[in-house]
Amino acid sequence: MGIAAGKICFAVEQFKAAYEEAAPLLKAHWDEIAKNKALLRLNPDVTLYERMGQNLLLITARLDGQLVGYFLWFLIRHPHYAHVSVAEEDLHFLLREHRRGLAGYKFVKAACAAAFDHGAELLVLREKVGHEHAAIMKRLGFVPTDIVYTRARG
Repeated sequence: MGIAAGKICFAVEQFKAAYEEAAPLLKAHWDEIAKNKALLRLNPDVTLYERMGQNLLLITARLDGQLVGYFLWFLIRHPHYAHVSVAEEDLHFLLREHRRGLAGYKFVKAACAAAFDHGAELLVLREKVGHEHAAIMKRLGFVPTDIVYTRARG
């Protein structure tokens, strides 16, 4: 893979190779969308991600070789429908300054294509309330199916 959108190139990369480079983006992502920051501090379980191996699919967005976005899928068997291979979105982010035009659409489209290329039959993608991109999702054939609620202790 290596799909370009303007100057931005999307590609499948290994998690371990890209993780350290992604640290500033993870912080920007967390700053922008995290709710309940006192409890949900930025603290990824890197060991868990690395152990996932082939069940983790990372698609990067790069501009002139510099990381400007990431899209991470978990590739699993559906727990209720074991015959179905699922790509469950863990997180996705594109730096704000690169979200103009069709870059976001092309990034999600490339991530979906990569998931299907890696055997997924069903894609599951979540968005944070207040950070939805319903037009992109609809254009790519997604339909809303679930409402997710969260509650912190206390």
